[in-house]
Amino acid sequence: MKVPAAGGKGAAAAGGGNAAAAALDEALGPRANISKEMAKVLPVLSEKDPKARIKGAEQIEAVFKKANYRILPDGLGDFIGLLVQKLADSNKAVAKAYIANVGQLADALGPAFKTVQKKLCLALLPNLADKQSLVRDAVQVQMEKIVNATNPETVLNYLVPLLQTDNPQLRQEGLTFTLKYKEHVKKADIDTFIKPLVQGLQDKNPQIRGMMEELSGEVMIHTGSSQWMDAVKDMKPALQATLKGMLEKIKQKVGAGETGGDSNASKGEDGSTAK
Repeated sequence: MKVPAAGGKGAAAAGGGNAAAAALDEALGPRANISKEMAKVLPVLSEKDPKARIKGAEQIEAVFKKANYRILPDGLGDFIGLLVQKLADSNKAVAKAYIANVGQLADALGPAFKTVQKKLCLALLPNLADKQSLVRDAVQVQMEKIVNATNPETVLNYLVPLLQTDNPQLRQEGLTFTLKYKEHVKKADIDTFIKPLVQGLQDKNPQIRGMMEELSGEVMIHTGSSQWMDAVKDMKPALQATLKGMLEKIKQKVGAGETGGDSNASKGEDGSTAK
């Protein structure tokens, strides 16, 4: 799918101050406790009939709408647990309905989505491996809504480690999203990115491999190259030699040093690399 250009609401929110965001949120009015309303909906989520389960997703959306998409995270533990399960529903129409609920929840919770982001991101993002493009497209939409509610690195921290999964759909979709927000890579937990990227450099698809190389450069400029060389040292000699050659080319291209902060590339006042 075509991903919208970066720099919109989500990127702007990511760059803003927490105090300003909190002040703006307060100015928009109070948030509602929807725990009682949500408890009434939960039994429908476990119905055997797929049409009933889809109806449950619609009822969840209705609760958010009634609260004007301004809710508190209080008392939502059971709902979050069931939503995580529904994201893996074997019926694709049902799964898509609950995938949409994730973005609706992000819209409704706003910054408080951080309290549930780990469980939901870990359940949502593997759906990028789905063979149906409509499912993958739906996931991408929710990823953008999570960015709007929190920040890009929130998603990247859970997405990039999944790139070690040898699935072309997941890698293509995940890389497209990550490169869109590549300026936020330096704010993420980039040490966890090295292993999946090294594995991705072995991808047989030249387009995916090229995107892996580009993202590796964006990460290496902040980590330095030594961790990357360490990541390949236990591999078979022939593969190790190939990957070291690739890593050396990436290092030279981006001007990375041996360690993080030891970059040969010039940096702006905000710490970004000038290219």
